[in-house]
Amino acid sequence: MKIGELAEQVEVNVQTIRYYERMQLLVPAGRTDGGYREYGLAAPKAVRFIKRAQTLGFTLKEISALLSLRATSSSSCARVSDRTETKIREIEAKIADLGRLKDALVGLKAGCASRNGGDGPILAALDQ
Repeated sequence: MKIGELAEQVEVNVQTIRYYERMQLLVPAGRTDGGYREYGLAAPKAVRFIKRAQTLGFTLKEISALLSLRATSSSSCARVSDRTETKIREIEAKIADLGRLKDALVGLKAGCASRNGGDGPILAALDQ
């Protein structure tokens, strides 16, 4: 299939497919005599894998490592589990950071509600 057909099938744009090739996440396609990229039956599965992994919070670099594990190791479950555990810890840290940010904003907003005029604590905090 051609690049446009692949992009349509997996619901991404053509530039995404080209980018995945440049990042070596997607095996470069063969070329027709006319220079068009041709993709095999495995390409849609690979692109869907990348998109699902991104949805779960994995970076393209991490996805590249996951793809390498899948391609080179018959006992990759433990390694993938370790990488997943690392990602879980990162997400938990982000959640904690977001909670602190929310608390800070709630406090600033409460301070603003008690004032009559002036810049208020929100703008003052952003100036600091």
